[in-house]
Formats: sequence, C-alpha cells, structure tokens
Amino acid sequence: MHEGIDWDLLAKYIAGACSEAERAAVEAWAAADPMHRQLLEELKLTWQVMEQTLPPVSVEAAWQRVRAQMERPADRPAIPARRHRARAWGVRVLAVLAVTLGVALLYHELGWLPRPESVHESEAPRVFVTQRGQRATVQLVDGTRILLAPESRLEVAADYGRTGRHVRLAGEAYFEVASDSLHPFVVQVPRLRVQVLGTAFGVRAYTEETRAYVAVRHGRVQVQPESAHARAAAALLAAGQVARLKEAGQLEIRRPASLDAYVGWAEGRLVFERTPLREVARTLARWYDLEIQLEDPALGARQLTATFEEAPAYQVLQIIAATMNLEVVRDAENPRRIRWREAPPPS
Repeated sequence: MHEGIDWDLLAKYIAGACSEAERAAVEAWAAADPMHRQLLEELKLTWQVMEQTLPPVSVEAAWQRVRAQMERPADRPAIPARRHRARAWGVRVLAVLAVTLGVALLYHELGWLPRPESVHESEAPRVFVTQRGQRATVQLVDGTRILLAPESRLEVAADYGRTGRHVRLAGEAYFEVASDSLHPFVVQVPRLRVQVLGTAFGVRAYTEETRAYVAVRHGRVQVQPESAHARAAAALLAAGQVARLKEAGQLEIRRPASLDAYVGWAEGRLVFERTPLREVARTLARWYDLEIQLEDPALGARQLTATFEEAPAYQVLQIIAATMNLEVVRDAENPRRIRWREAPPPS
C-alpha cells in the first residue's frame, strides 16, 4: 500500500529538513493516494505530540542500524502478512519517527540498539551526528543538556557518569552542564581541552578550521590548548568571557559586550558581528544546507554585522546581498548552489 516511498525523505519532510524539491516530491506522493495523505497527516500529528512530551535526541548512527535491520531478511519465522500487516507497518512508522525525533527509547524497545549492559561490555562510545541543515538536542544521564549545531559530531564515553564525564566534539555545540563537584565535565575538541564542574558555555571547533573558541555564559570554564608549545597556557574563563584559539596555538581572552555572536544560534539566532563574508558563507552553508561560492575571493574580506532570527535561507541571502551590494545567482541545475558576485552598477 505504501511501497515506493523513500523513508529517509519522509523522515526529513516530517522534521522540516528537506529541500523545496524534496518537499514537492513528498507532497506529490501524498496527493496521489488518499491513504498516503492520511499516513502523512498521522505522522505529522504524532510528531507534534511527541515533540512536546519527549526530549529530542538525534542518533544518526542508530538510524543507520534501524535501516539495516529493516532491509535485512528477517532471521525469525515469517509473519502472515494479512494478520500482522498493521504491526509490520507500525514498526516502519516508529522507525521513521525515531530518526525524525531521535527518541532512543524506540530503538531499545524494538531491539535495534544494545542494552546498557552490552554497551558496558564493549565500551564503545555513543555517537550523535548532525548533517548540514540539522540541529539536535542530547540529554545525558546526569541531566546535562547539549545542543548540537549543524554538521557536528559528539562522542559520549561509554562509562559516562560512572567513572567520569567525558565527551568529544568536532563541530559546534552549546552545553548546559549539570553540577557535580566530584566529576568534572570534560570536552575534548580539536586543539582544545575544556573542563568544568557545572556551567553553560558554547564551543566551536570544526576539524577543517584552524580557529576555535569557547564562550562562557554562566559559571567558570578551564580551557587548555593541546599544542605542545602552548601546553602551559591554560586559562580560567568567567561568565561573559570568550577564549579564541589562534592559528599559532595561543589563547586570546576577551570580554565582548554580548555573547550572541557565539551562542545566539542555540536560541535560533544567527548573529554576525564584523564577520568576514567568507566565514558568513561557511556558516550559512552549514545552517541551511547550501553551497555558497564567492565569485571574487576578495569579497571574502568584507565584514557583515547582522542578526537573523529563524529566517528562511532565501530571505537571509537577499538581505545580505542588498546590504553588501551583491547579487545572488542560483545554479540552474542545483538550486542549493549559490554564487555571490558584485552587483552591477545601476543603469
């Protein structure tokens, strides 16, 4: 009855993370059959209910295991199709909702993730991944809450909460750390080590970028560069301070008037303060799942100061273009490929 549907695409549609072309494809599929439309509406309603009652945890690796289980021939006796069709369909719906909402409980109940004891035996870290255009919230067992920015990867130690509290980050995240005086919370990122007892702070350290920062909203944070020649240059940051790691490996400590440019994204705001256009393009590409090119590399040195709050990509691109005297050019074959170029002089 629902054969031919792309489950990855359906999950992205429900989560609001698909492109315009993908959205049109799902809506055309729904319009082709009343049962398809009913299914889509029921999934939307379930999303709304579960979003209000359960903490969202995006587990990309778990979804891949779900798909593998769904696509692998069953090694248990076949179930008569007529008698158990609803149950089989329900499992697929739960799988879609699980990847959309990141509800790890569903995976446990369906037997597609190791139980806590098996994780303890293997000591494999739990991995949470966001792609471009995605954000996620991870709730840890001690009450610590982590917001993952797009294109980020978080590893949580298998023994987290038992012998220590260690996580590893590549990308950007905002941490609200539960207080525990006996177990410091440690974040290992490329070129930096961050340690706290209980606080709220943001970290950005993408693997492909040479600079990184730590911004403290509440409490105190100790930041330690990992480069050998800067090993002794640890710094203790107070609320309102930012530590930026320079390309040479030294820390630069400052207290900006506002932390919005560093952690505003955690509240749905993209804030740029005298940010070079090349960095703006990189951030927007991650945030909206775009490819943004500068026709003239010299444009990358121009600086932008602007704030966008949950604004659609097209609006953001047009506002920036108008502000900086640029023209937005979309690729005819790939509408997600954008080129900024100098606007022609008025005729």
